[in-house]
Amino acid sequence: MDGLDLAGHERVLEIGGGTGAGAALVLDRLETGFLLCIDRSAGAVAKAAARHVGAVAAGRAAFEVSPLADFEAVSPFDVALAINVNVFWTGEAERECAALAAALRPHGAVHLVFETPGALDDALLERVAANLGRHGFATTLLRSDSPALATVIGRLAA
Repeated sequence: MDGLDLAGHERVLEIGGGTGAGAALVLDRLETGFLLCIDRSAGAVAKAAARHVGAVAAGRAAFEVSPLADFEAVSPFDVALAINVNVFWTGEAERECAALAAALRPHGAVHLVFETPGALDDALLERVAANLGRHGFATTLLRSDSPALATVIGRLAA
């Protein structure tokens, strides 16, 4: 989570947050900020909310059942994060990328993190960058070969 460069006051959207493991890492870095985790699985969302009941009670976090394609932000986010969320590389992710662009404030960033059991597929990463690019994101790629880990960072223009 160090790559998110959180100062502690940001509004963060985690996509596909599952049972809340990533939320714990983000919440450790937020002092006055807010984290919203969305996931399609009601069971996973219930487990994540229970795991972070203190942050929810303090108004620092919320957990909602929602696929990204249907998500509509009430107020804009500074940063979005998705770890191993395959919708971004299995197709064009048009609705998902449009929802992200609408959810982020100008200059907001999305970090799409992928870990693979083998070598990273450059074509896959290029497809993810192209998907974001069609929705106004300028992209940067960070990669590590051991472990095979890549982050596609998309930043919205003003």
